[in-house]
Amino acid sequence: MKSRTTVLDLLAQAGGFTEFASRSRVVILRSQGKKAERIRFNYNKAVSDGLAGNIELRPGDIVLVP
Repeated sequence: MKSRTTVLDLLAQAGGFTEFASRSRVVILRSQGKKAERIRFNYNKAVSDGLAGNIELRPGDIVLVP
């Protein structure tokens, strides 16, 4: 992952969504010491809001698209 990679960057690198993917229910799992934080990401909202909600990823983050 390059520096300053965002969720939208990662989704583009992965080739986008499949036809069955839930764009509004993307989850980022982020390790916070001994705890894991679940960050919800709504692709549709991020794009319609002018990318203001685009989250910068950190090393070790896992992005899940149900």
